[in-house]
Amino acid sequence: ITYVSHLNYTEMVRLYATHDLFLSTSKWECFPYVILEAQFVGTPVIAFRIPGCTDIIQEGKTGYTAISFDDFKKKVVFCIKKYPFDTSAVANLTKKRFNSRRSMNQIVQMFQETYEKPHWSPGFERETTEKTQEAGDLICLHAPKKSQIDCG
Repeated sequence: ITYVSHLNYTEMVRLYATHDLFLSTSKWECFPYVILEAQFVGTPVIAFRIPGCTDIIQEGKTGYTAISFDDFKKKVVFCIKKYPFDTSAVANLTKKRFNSRRSMNQIVQMFQETYEKPHWSPGFERETTEKTQEAGDLICLHAPKKSQIDCG
């Protein structure tokens, strides 16, 4: 597991491309470019099932979304054990979906809808802060592809 802070563009692309998974533990996003960037170089993503993430991740094809922290952990373990992704397909599916003028219009509409709806609930900020401190804001996970890892 590699915890990262600020990277320049070249370092960021290299990091995405040399890791098997990108984990985003954010519980609030509008349009998470980090997920799009990871997928553009073929790195699948696991994130929480929230607006923004669900607009980018094609479930089971370019990554997975989780409904809880336990579900998130299960999906990480599954990906380590089975690695069900073809990185070329992840990149191609993402590029096909987002390389068009129509996609940009959809993104703008998504921003408008996201900011017009309240997404906060009581206790959400406290839960998010606790889980983020536990899991880290951004995590790239590296496990050698096709290796057998005991996740116990």
